[in-house]
Amino acid sequence: MLHSFRRAFLMRSLTRTICMLILLYFIPGTPGWAQLHLSQFRKYTTREGLSHNHIHDICQDSNGFIWISTEYGLNRFDGTSFINLTSINNEFTKADQFISALKNLGQHQIGIGTQYGAYLLNTKNYQLTPLTFDVDDNLKYWAFHISDIQRDSKGNYGLSTKTGFYIFDSSGQLIDDLAYYTTADIGKAWMLYGRFIYMLSSGQMLQKNSEGYNVFDPNTRQILRNPAASELDTSLIMDDPEIDIVAIPGPGAAYLSVRQKKLVIQNQLTHRSFALPVENTLFENLYWRSTILALNDSTLIINGRKGLYQFHYSLADETITAGNELLLPELNITSFFIDKEKRIWIGTSNGLYKQKTEPIITQTRIRKEAQDGPLTIKYMEQGPNEWYVTTSEEGLLILDAKTLAFRDQFLFKKDDKILSLGKIFSFSDEILWIASFRGLFSFHKITHEVKPLIFDNCPDCTIDMFVQDIYQSQAGDIWITGNESNKAYKVDPTGKMITRIEHDLQNEKFRVNIPFRISEDAEGNIWFCGDAMARYNTSLGHVDSLIEKLPLQRNFKKPYYMHRNSKNDCGLPPTVITGMSSRRIRTWNCFRINA
Repeated sequence: MLHSFRRAFLMRSLTRTICMLILLYFIPGTPGWAQLHLSQFRKYTTREGLSHNHIHDICQDSNGFIWISTEYGLNRFDGTSFINLTSINNEFTKADQFISALKNLGQHQIGIGTQYGAYLLNTKNYQLTPLTFDVDDNLKYWAFHISDIQRDSKGNYGLSTKTGFYIFDSSGQLIDDLAYYTTADIGKAWMLYGRFIYMLSSGQMLQKNSEGYNVFDPNTRQILRNPAASELDTSLIMDDPEIDIVAIPGPGAAYLSVRQKKLVIQNQLTHRSFALPVENTLFENLYWRSTILALNDSTLIINGRKGLYQFHYSLADETITAGNELLLPELNITSFFIDKEKRIWIGTSNGLYKQKTEPIITQTRIRKEAQDGPLTIKYMEQGPNEWYVTTSEEGLLILDAKTLAFRDQFLFKKDDKILSLGKIFSFSDEILWIASFRGLFSFHKITHEVKPLIFDNCPDCTIDMFVQDIYQSQAGDIWITGNESNKAYKVDPTGKMITRIEHDLQNEKFRVNIPFRISEDAEGNIWFCGDAMARYNTSLGHVDSLIEKLPLQRNFKKPYYMHRNSKNDCGLPPTVITGMSSRRIRTWNCFRINA
């Protein structure tokens, strides 16, 4: 029987044993008022490898690469060097090199818009898929000029162009279009119809255009003109062709109307809006290319012709406060972006700027009651307001996210023995999966319920396993290994069904002994690391490769870990046991694996 209970009296106890917790953060120093200075950024230009200094857009793909679109070429940055897409895929040399739009579409796809066509780039194999449609040759200059590209929740793609709105299915076939301008308008109208595409919470695409907006309904597979969209202030959208909209945490939306000289914040839970009239002196610097970027749940930045401005807001208090200082006035900002590490990237007409990061080490002491020995921390997972910490002898600890003060403790028991806990996997917003040496458990963050993890098709698969690793692949599957020779388990994204992969006729190359660690290569294949390394080919559905011996290795090996760098090289720091001694010598010679 499993026992889980609180040790509330620990909250009152002071200390005979003091455990020291050291956390290493990489904090880019999210700015408050007037804390952005040019000295905090590193500049990149054609001297460092960019194909052009005029930057149009920036995004980050699923592998962590930063992509930069310019007036001549699309560049990939791995943290060290730039490479032009034409060097990766020669087919892109046929495309127009003025990159006007760039968007991470998810599922290892980047959408590329140029002045003469649109493409989907697969960031696994760098294959290109054009999105094209038939149009009169005389109209192509305008019709193929892409303002924005997006993908909806059903896998359909949308192109916003100077002449209309064009929808493609997941295979790239045109399924609907709204061609606002035709050849009859050449020379008679200023053809600048399509602007940006905004993703509604329903997963639908909303195209902002010169006449209002359009929404594509994936259920009817039709484009709707100016339909009801309750989550947005459609009156603002209709009134200003150049309005900019961005989703903000809350949930909410921020609107910048240069025409009306105001910034509007909308709380999408209460459907209430509040505005800040912006001073004329500030609006003299804002223009139709000014865009909003949400730094966090209380700060926005907006670029002007020169520099940028900060605004602080509160959805709860319905207030907006403008910063008085023009930040980075030296820069003519054309785009900006926040990456996964919360660093700010700024595109300008004269190069790319990346916010510098400095490692900050914070030391915190956790006070607890007397215990037999020192507290051994095994794993940590951060939640919105707390840290979850697993230990060898003291179960699961909950710490305050800001102060790291001790909040609560939960002991996991089997047969009246306290279990040693290991890795934490965040399965959902409410559920954690927690590994132990006697099974896999779920922990409910709100109710604090602890129970063994049981799968519908195999209730006993992990019930008594010494769990070594839990890993979620980019495809969403959850992989689990334990102290079972040449066995691994794949759990579907729902967490209900489990599949055993083990050494058999189909998986004859699964010979690693205990698979201590799980990793993934750029193609989505899963690697199991133990006394050797075996690759599970996700396309074939079985283990197809085995690496038994490493270069320079004299005897047997234990490559417990595998890592993938920004160049998609797989490397490992092996533990080698020499033939002369029983001492384990850990050598950090990283061997590259061409996966």
